[in-house]
Amino acid sequence: MHNLVTQKELSLLEDLLCAKVNVIKKARLYERTLTDPTLVEEIKEIANNHERRFNELLNVVKGD
Repeated sequence: MHNLVTQKELSLLEDLLCAKVNVIKKARLYERTLTDPTLVEEIKEIANNHERRFNELLNVVKGD
């Protein structure tokens, strides 16, 4: 069965993708500027999780 997404749902997914991109960019910036190694690892994990979810959402939008 195909996953059919309405235009409204597609628009919401696109908004989520944009929000994820912003979170990932900020987290990567913090990752480069923080000096506490523990915080760097935490923020890196947060960025990686958001990036993974971004890719999952992108697959939904692309229909993969």
